[in-house]
Amino acid sequence: MQSAVAIAIGDFLRVFHTESASDEGLAHLIEVLDRLAWLAHGVKYEFDERDYPEPTPFDRRTSLVIADQWLRGMRQPDEKSTFMATDAIMDLSEIVDDMTEISWRFQNTSSADALFHYQLGFYSHWGHHLRSLQKSIHNWYW
Repeated sequence: MQSAVAIAIGDFLRVFHTESASDEGLAHLIEVLDRLAWLAHGVKYEFDERDYPEPTPFDRRTSLVIADQWLRGMRQPDEKSTFMATDAIMDLSEIVDDMTEISWRFQNTSSADALFHYQLGFYSHWGHHLRSLQKSIHNWYW
């Protein structure tokens, strides 16, 4: 059975890669970002001592280009928050890259390895980007 984390990651990557930057797409993005954060607090796994290979390097510029297109396709923020657009693009791109890597781990290593990296990354890297992106989106729209 696939874990709730793996499902949420799949949903997030689907929104990013297949939905448009419409109001409906934005609603889905907001929902799945909340779910990714909420799930990080309840991660349970047994430590996996096996030494797995690292994911094959991928071109991180691809996610940056798509994040730029995605966020620029949304309603334009007001002049006060325009400066945040570049940060939001970087934040979204970093989250996508980390979720892509964790998704790879679910498919190629073990659930325990993937969940370890998911939780560690939430507290040390992608969680910071997620909260920053949520704040930017909130400032733009509400």
